[in-house]
Amino acid sequence: MRAGQWVGVAVLALLVLGACKPAAEPASKPPEASPMDAANRKVSWPPEVGRPYPDLTLLDGAVRTVRLSSYKGKVLLIEPIGMNCPACIRMAGAGKRGVGDFSGIAPESGSYDTDDYLSWFGVDPDDERFVYVHLLLYGLTMRGPTAEDARKWSEHFNIARHRNWVVLAGGEGMVNPASSNLIPGYQLVDKDFVLRYDAAGHKPRDSVDALFPAIADLLGQ
Repeated sequence: MRAGQWVGVAVLALLVLGACKPAAEPASKPPEASPMDAANRKVSWPPEVGRPYPDLTLLDGAVRTVRLSSYKGKVLLIEPIGMNCPACIRMAGAGKRGVGDFSGIAPESGSYDTDDYLSWFGVDPDDERFVYVHLLLYGLTMRGPTAEDARKWSEHFNIARHRNWVVLAGGEGMVNPASSNLIPGYQLVDKDFVLRYDAAGHKPRDSVDALFPAIADLLGQ
């Protein structure tokens, strides 16, 4: 790898470790749980390395429910996202596409996004064995993100440019301290739906420069 690429990895590590934790949830009473929220509150959370990833029920931008386990058999790169998180905005591609509807958020400085890192480590973002999940855990108002939030995020950052990239919203049921502690960063799930690397949150178990090279290894297994 060229020296500049290693500098890029170091920059990403700083982003993941940088200040990007959502503020405390509003004190007002949250809305009554939907069936999706109720289902997710029964799931063990947060994820644990070496164990199956929690089988969340999520919403896409077309208001369709998606079980995360429907991607079992593929390698999953999961990015827990707070929509007002500067590092999350940066890694989604704000450096190339601007901030759009997220104009109140100043993206982290730097010139690299997830597309860049996948390219450097030899991962084809359109590989049918691979799925990159933008997992929205917090909306811009610090409430649970909606299907409309997923649509806006997907449209602005042109997530559909890669056929195996998806944006999924967690809803009100995923707004909790455990979710907050996962932002920003990445998690890597193998084809058996087991969490293998956890580079998410302010005290990640693994480093991003260990996670990204492992994607190609898992794809080859």
